Amino acid sequence: MSKSPIQRVHVDRYLIAEILSNRSIVDAVDQVGSSIKDIPNSEPMLAKVLGQIFEQIPAQRGSVLLAGPHTKDLEPAAFRGNPFEVNSKIATPAFREQTAILADNVLCVPVWLYGSNLGVIYLDCGTGKTFTTYHLHLLIAIAREIASPLYNMRRIHTLQVENDQLSEYAGVKHGLIGSSPAMVKLRELIGLVAASDHTALILGEMGTGKESVARAIHRGSLRRDRPFVAVNCAAIPETLMENELFGHERGAFSGSVGKPGKIEIANGGTLFLDEIGDLKYSMQGSLLRVLQEHEFERVGGTRTLKADVRIVAATNRDLRESIQKGTFRPDLYYRLNVVELRTPSLREIREDIPSLVEHFLQSERHIHVVKGVSPEAMAQILHYDWPGNVRELKNAIDRALLLRPPDFIEPQHLPALVQNGPAPNNDGSVLQQTEKAAIERVLRETRGNVAAAAAILGKSRRQLYRLIKRYAIKLP
Repeated sequence: MSKSPIQRVHVDRYLIAEILSNRSIVDAVDQVGSSIKDIPNSEPMLAKVLGQIFEQIPAQRGSVLLAGPHTKDLEPAAFRGNPFEVNSKIATPAFREQTAILADNVLCVPVWLYGSNLGVIYLDCGTGKTFTTYHLHLLIAIAREIASPLYNMRRIHTLQVENDQLSEYAGVKHGLIGSSPAMVKLRELIGLVAASDHTALILGEMGTGKESVARAIHRGSLRRDRPFVAVNCAAIPETLMENELFGHERGAFSGSVGKPGKIEIANGGTLFLDEIGDLKYSMQGSLLRVLQEHEFERVGGTRTLKADVRIVAATNRDLRESIQKGTFRPDLYYRLNVVELRTPSLREIREDIPSLVEHFLQSERHIHVVKGVSPEAMAQILHYDWPGNVRELKNAIDRALLLRPPDFIEPQHLPALVQNGPAPNNDGSVLQQTEKAAIERVLRETRGNVAAAAAILGKSRRQLYRLIKRYAIKLP
């Protein structure tokens, strides 16, 4: 059977308008749009799109290939069907020239928006079958439908990265707020650890900012311009963890087209292994090899790849107890624990709570503007034990702001657990110590300017002078 001539058509808004005059295509595209409207991330969205495409177009296998943020090379982002190799002679011009291509059993269309080429959708229907012009037009319309959400997802990711960098330049290093001795010591240790290239182990309760510490280490290191990649060992099933860390070769299992793991993605940078205490024993030996030999193989592969990554791990478990129970390898523990950092619980740094609250209020001004927290609400905040630590405190402030208090956050705006927490001590010792520490901190920051400090603390100068005298505070 002779091959049909290759069809090439430049995709622009005029072609899109012509295609969308076909009612059946519009209905099919609307179905795709409805199925992805509530999916926030690109990977599950693209997987869903391919499933929808396979219901409308008789393809045996397909892939969505996207360009990287800093490169024009296409990489598979989603696939469906048996393993196959994408024909770069078709995919590359479709992407670069914004051209849809129909070549017998292959169909390839560009994904583009606002003059930005995002990638391509590539389908193969197998030997002896062919696609039609209708299939070409339908796939063009679907590619146009997914372009906007895909573009927005990438833009949001870029803005998040830029926001992290701006926060860094502004001196807010990943939420490490506080002037308590414990936080000062932690920041000093982070600076020392960042200057080296050793592995580090971060210990602390949940919600104490262990990932923030890991990011601060990365930002202060020589690897700062390379990727920071976080993996939650507790959130990934045991059967998928090997693939997640090491990646897999094409054909390693049904439908696989080859994908790098987190170790490869973090090449030259930092790999953060959160909840390392939950890593299954069977995987610990493979991770130990990466630490000792700096090498690994992909799943289904035979090539030995080099691992140029710094590993920072974190856990809220007692790893020594896990070693005694036989659930954690002692040799891995000693490899990870070259340097140990500990994030303090919020109960240990109560004097930092006013600073954290103010930071959260400033960062959430887009939700609702308030003048601050009333003394009664602050007293309840200070006396609550915060088992969820900083994360729970932030959620409480977010909740209070969503209730739109008129001027100040009052006790009724706080979560019930905080409102019904233990009553303040009769002598008010905790509140007084915290209030004194907060006044001393603000006076240091304002270099002894009482008027400026009073404005920050939400008090009159007369009130602040009385408190300075009561607590015998020395002006800087």
